Amino acid sequence: MICKNCGKEIKDGIKFCNFCGEQVINAPQTEIKKKEIKVVFNKSLYFKIAIGVVGLLVLYIIFSDKPFSFFSDDKLIDQRVLTSSVVNVLCESREGEISGGSGTMITTEGIVLTNSHVIPQDERNILTSDEGCLVILPNQQTGQPGEIYWAKPIVILGLSDDYDLAYLEIYDAFTNEDGEVRGRYPRTFTSIFADEYKHDDICQFRKNKLGEPIRIFGYPQTSGGFYLTITDGVISSFSDEGVILTSAKIDEGNSGGLAVDQKGCMVGVPVAVSEGKYQNLGVIISTDSILEFSDKLGTILNKQ
Repeated sequence: MICKNCGKEIKDGIKFCNFCGEQVINAPQTEIKKKEIKVVFNKSLYFKIAIGVVGLLVLYIIFSDKPFSFFSDDKLIDQRVLTSSVVNVLCESREGEISGGSGTMITTEGIVLTNSHVIPQDERNILTSDEGCLVILPNQQTGQPGEIYWAKPIVILGLSDDYDLAYLEIYDAFTNEDGEVRGRYPRTFTSIFADEYKHDDICQFRKNKLGEPIRIFGYPQTSGGFYLTITDGVISSFSDEGVILTSAKIDEGNSGGLAVDQKGCMVGVPVAVSEGKYQNLGVIISTDSILEFSDKLGTILNKQ
């Protein structure tokens, strides 16, 4: 079938376009064709992803009675942590085309959660260069580009197409043409799922509600695509397809970033824009869908 937004051919049955991230409305359900993407998992990588998945689960089910405001100074997961955890992702295809998006650091070892369509790929292979993608950490105070790292794309056969979710694994610091190393590796990265932020009063065990405040972190083209940008809005609508619509501004480049509620808890991953006749709403892959993706990933890894 053809994506109505970008005009490129996409697989039947997927929820989001692999090229532009646009939501596919009423996509026919067909059997998933297995791709032969060359991704090699090892025990160490299984362990790192498992830690990130556990982090998502723990953060999602923790109880809290502590009031929280986006702008309070006493929050446990404050904006500085959130700012440091959301990274810029740049991937160069083998043809030299650059694609970009956002990602969220889910482990302190350097595993990044992002949208699958951020990573160049076709029906059979990942199409990045041998080095992979660049992960750029923001300056905590200004959101401007800071340290830069190389990361290996990790696309899960079939599963990533279904949920438009994938991973990146940082493996080295980037060195520019002048020989300047733009990071330090190995190192401990900032993640909102790090142990020191898992306290009993971080998140409530409750479903997000219509009209609740929401905040989006990412790298939209509207601000240049290289600077961490924060927008606010509310939860505008829920969908049976496992997505949330929001009035917060989302643009190309926000894909793979982070959406949080007023407690700083993860609501989901921004993925696309739902275009209306007179206004647009941002589309977020919900935490429920992310946890469902993680559960299926765990089943796959257990069979290895």
